Parts: sequence; C-alpha cells; structure tokens
Amino acid sequence: MTNTSITFGFLTGATTADDIQALEALSYDALWVGGHVASRNPSPEALMQLARLAALTTHIRVGTAALLLPLYPPAIVAKQVADLDRVSGGRIVLGVGVGGEYPQEFDACGVPIAERGARTDEAIPLLRLLWSADEVNHYGWFHEMGPVRIHPAPLQPGARRS
Repeated sequence: MTNTSITFGFLTGATTADDIQALEALSYDALWVGGHVASRNPSPEALMQLARLAALTTHIRVGTAALLLPLYPPAIVAKQVADLDRVSGGRIVLGVGVGGEYPQEFDACGVPIAERGARTDEAIPLLRLLWSADEVNHYGWFHEMGPVRIHPAPLQPGARRS
C-alpha cells in the first residue's frame, strides 16, 4: 500500500498582513499566489507576492500557482527563487505555467506567444542546472549564458535535481 497524504492549500488574494497571518493560523498546508504581468484583472506579480508571503509567514509552505515562466529570464527566476527559499527556511514551491489567455502579457514582455511552450521546455531544466550553484554554460534556442554561477543554492535539495 502506498503512503499518500492529502494536503490543503489556499490560493490567496489576501491583501493585508493580518489576513495572510490569519490564513497561516488555519490548518492549511500552503498558501499559493497566482500572477500575471498584464491581465485584465488586477493581480500582484507572482514573485513579488511570493516574497511577501514568505516574509509574513513562519511555517506554512508558500508557492506560485502559477508563474508564467516564458515571460521571465531563467537566471532571474533561479536567483529570486533560490534566495526566497533560503530566507524562508526552505518553504518555497515554484509552480509554473505557459499562460496564453492574456496575449497582451506576451506583447508587454517582448515574448512571442507562439514560443511559450518551447521557452518553458528550455527554461525548466535550465533552472535546475542554475540551482545546482555550479558554473553553468547554456546555449539554447532562447537563452544563452555562461559561464554563470547562481549561488547560494536553494535549501531544498529537490530544487537541484536535474
């Protein structure tokens, strides 16, 4: 028999520190934030809100649901998520997506919407390489870098799997 556990999270639009801390006091296992760069609905940018959640909580996991990865340079995401994971004590969960429901976001970020899947496919293994804290050389279709070292690594060893 497989040992599985069910966890409960809450996608938060909470705006005050008191609201966020009240959610942490409940029996949730995680707080999640969605995020768009330029959607029709007002929403915080995902990594900025993730930093806020990490700063205002002490034990609950916090994550993105979902960061639109093709809109971001992988080195910036790798550094921000690694730093957030370290300052939060290893509580960060990075959920990624490809987006597409708001084409204006892609226009605003200078990313052709037709490339969103391929950019994400390239970025995911690149993030894992960058989280190794080793020197990385990468010459892909969308991103070229190297030698570059993003360090220190995240606390969670799972983030560093390749």
